[in-house]
Order: sequence, then structure tokens, then C-alpha cells
Amino acid sequence: MKTIVLDGGLMPTREEAYAYLTQQLELPDFCGKNLDALYDALTAETAVPTRLVVCRRELLEQWSYGASLLETMMDAARENPNLQVVFDSGADTAFYI
Repeated sequence: MKTIVLDGGLMPTREEAYAYLTQQLELPDFCGKNLDALYDALTAETAVPTRLVVCRRELLEQWSYGASLLETMMDAARENPNLQVVFDSGADTAFYI
């Protein structure tokens, strides 16, 4: 399983979030910078199961765009059986979606 760690503290604005996600998720340049495009990318068929580990979720949730971004990731994980979203609590445990 491929694991990608996403730091919620590095996505304070919509623009910074998409720049960061494009890099971390290795999204193609033609991928739109909006939630629909992110959802499409995360639900696209892939042979490699992928786990997104979201760290510092509480910071991401503080920003206006953060809650929508998290909701999109969780919706994509429910749709794509090869995608798992994990919220790292910073302790020895993680929460799975």
C-alpha cells in the first residue's frame, strides 16, 4: 500500500492547499484546482491501494477551505475501495475512514 502523509498545517489557503496537494499526490498539471477535480483524481481507478494520512487535522479544520477539503477526501475514500483516509491524532493511534 502506498502511504502519503498530508500535513494540515501546510494548507492554510485554497491556493497553498492545491499547490501542496498537487506535489504530494503527484497530480497532473492539467488537474483543476477545485474540489471536483480533486475528487475525480482521488476516485480514479488505480491498481495501487493508497492511504492518505492527514496530520494536524485540527489546523486544517480551522481554515475556511479546510473542512470542505477534508469532506472531499472522505467522500472519495467512501467511493474508491483502493483509497483510505487516516487522521493521525499525533499519538500512537490513528482514526480510519
